[in-house]
Amino acid sequence: TPYPPPDRVPARHRVIAVFRAKHRRFRRWWRSKPAFDFLYRRILQKRFMDDVQRWSSQADSVTERRLANDLMKRLRPKEIAEELQRIGGAYDGGYLLPQGATEVDAIFSPGVGYEAGFEAWFASRNVPCFLADASVDRAPLDYKNFNFIKKFVGAAETDDTVEINSWIETYVTTSCSELGLQMDIDGGEYEVLPAITKDNYARFRFIITEFHSLHRVVDRTFAEKLTNILDLIDKTHVIAHTHANNSAPPITWNGLRLFPTVEIVAVRKDLVTETGRYAEIPHALDEKNVPFRRDWTFVA
Repeated sequence: TPYPPPDRVPARHRVIAVFRAKHRRFRRWWRSKPAFDFLYRRILQKRFMDDVQRWSSQADSVTERRLANDLMKRLRPKEIAEELQRIGGAYDGGYLLPQGATEVDAIFSPGVGYEAGFEAWFASRNVPCFLADASVDRAPLDYKNFNFIKKFVGAAETDDTVEINSWIETYVTTSCSELGLQMDIDGGEYEVLPAITKDNYARFRFIITEFHSLHRVVDRTFAEKLTNILDLIDKTHVIAHTHANNSAPPITWNGLRLFPTVEIVAVRKDLVTETGRYAEIPHALDEKNVPFRRDWTFVA
């Protein structure tokens, strides 16, 4: 006999049917990337917040909040008259630069990993690209203009590390004044950027770096280190673009939004015209670093 119409199905049977349908949907969601992203985000946020509470408890939280807020504001991009273009991959490894900043004689790229779309763009235009990363055996792409060494880049020379200035001077002469720097070295930037000489800073048409563990700005020692780095960059360059990497979710501490991983694009001041305003973010050309995770807009 056919099953009775819904209005004649016993109530307990309807409840069971609804529960089973919801359970099936939940199981599909649980196995999906959004579910993984949700759990991953919650775990990271808990870990980041524990770190922040530990660091901030060692000093005056009001003072630390003011310092952290000031530093986050310094990472806001300045508006420039020149149009930005996206160079590199559609997701992670793509950055926004004005055309004038791309006219370089060579680029240096510490921390290659498994993505080299940005470097490939320059290599395809016959620009020599010097890559370094001890965590991989070779460059992820094969270009004749790629020069790869299996070493980390640091502030001092060791068996597996090349010092940043000696690396540059090994491959280009001092007369080569138009260089580019793209760096993603998982925290090593806080040692490498202060070690770059004044002369080499002036040679870079652009400096692209990814700042990691930025939620540590609540720690006074870390905040002073970041302040010193931004002072060095500001002498010769202007931050033209900022993008929050969605591989790590932001946290809120004392009403302040902290972004653990942030990419900045700094362009040499003589190449651009500043309008005196802050740039709008997100930019229309921005892309998620991780395509299946929730995106975050940098605010300060």
